[in-house]
Amino acid sequence: MTTEKANFTRQVRDALAHLYDYSCLQIHPLASLLVDDDVASQQTRGQELRRALLQAIEALHPGPNVPFRSPERRGYASLFCRYVEGQTPAEIAQSLAISERQLRREHGQALGAVASILWNQSVESQEQPAQNQGPDALRREANRVMSWEEIELRETVEGVLSSIAGLAQRRGMALSLEAPDDLPRVCASRTLVRQIFFNLLGRTLQRMADGRIAMEARLRGDRIAIRVTAAGKSEATVRPLPPLEEELSVSFQFVESLGGRMWLEPVPGQEPVVHFTLPTAAQATVLAIDDNEGLFRLFERYLAQHRYRLVGTQNGDRGIELARELRPAVITLDVMMPDQDGWETLQTLCTEPLTRDIPVIVCTVLDEPELAFSLGARAYLKKPIERADLLSALEQVLNQNPHPLFTAPGAHRRDAESPEKPDEG
Repeated sequence: MTTEKANFTRQVRDALAHLYDYSCLQIHPLASLLVDDDVASQQTRGQELRRALLQAIEALHPGPNVPFRSPERRGYASLFCRYVEGQTPAEIAQSLAISERQLRREHGQALGAVASILWNQSVESQEQPAQNQGPDALRREANRVMSWEEIELRETVEGVLSSIAGLAQRRGMALSLEAPDDLPRVCASRTLVRQIFFNLLGRTLQRMADGRIAMEARLRGDRIAIRVTAAGKSEATVRPLPPLEEELSVSFQFVESLGGRMWLEPVPGQEPVVHFTLPTAAQATVLAIDDNEGLFRLFERYLAQHRYRLVGTQNGDRGIELARELRPAVITLDVMMPDQDGWETLQTLCTEPLTRDIPVIVCTVLDEPELAFSLGARAYLKKPIERADLLSALEQVLNQNPHPLFTAPGAHRRDAESPEKPDEG
């Protein structure tokens, strides 16, 4: 092994030892080697480095049909148990039924394999030219500038209107915003909200002249619904125009990143009406039932910058009690628990009148998605669980079964049939 690769392996070992310490991963030397340069945010770099480390470990998984204690699985198991679940070497050796000396040997071999995987990725990324990745690039840019805060929507939009007033005047377009005085604050990134309106209004002004763009904002549940209507002389009469949806790709992506939805309502002979929603500061409760306390800390990190409040318990019976009392927006459930079989807990949650309407996401090391769905689970995540997978699953189940105080972030419809279209009255 060359000195350079040996140093790289030591860096991998160090990064894995700090897998849940974002303050370390954000500035870790591996981040500059394994994370795309487009991801400039220090926080995002830490998250992306952690994702790369977990994916490299998962690459050693021999498959669901290989027994946990088999020699083919022990390398993967030693890394997963040590770095993902935080078990001690003694605990891992006992669960694998091997000596600690043998564990050190197999752990070292598995660590070397992970380092080789990441080394190859690093070399390939340096050899291949950077390419425009479209939505992925926009998603990374959104993550780079993301800073969640409570903002006044009217004040933010009026700032944008002031900036583009000159362009609107040259195009002969009047701009208006109608919003109630008691409109609640938006839970979002001010930078992204401004970019959404700059993109939306700027593109619309380039497509029309001698008319009006009217914006209306109103509260719908826990979200603010915005409707943008444009009327005037279309530039399509003098030059071909690309579809408005294509021109608003930035807005679509940024609205999604903020946990909202965006869609277009076709209007014959006119520009489509643009609808989108942004979340208010309301939070949704996520009840996590898992005997591994480390998972709660992991989920807290995953959800820290999103509109979720995490409540955790390590006992299935207590989880059922909390589900009855709290009526959470969603439940995550491990099925490998010592006191009560998680499958029993799932059946109880999905059949009891007080809890059966609460969506359950099964989170487990087992490869039993069909069983989970047959017993009533709405989604299934196989451990180790990454941040994007958890957020996507929450988004999925909450959009299937909207909570009265919360509708999940992320999903959007780009057609006039979306159920989220504001009322006409």
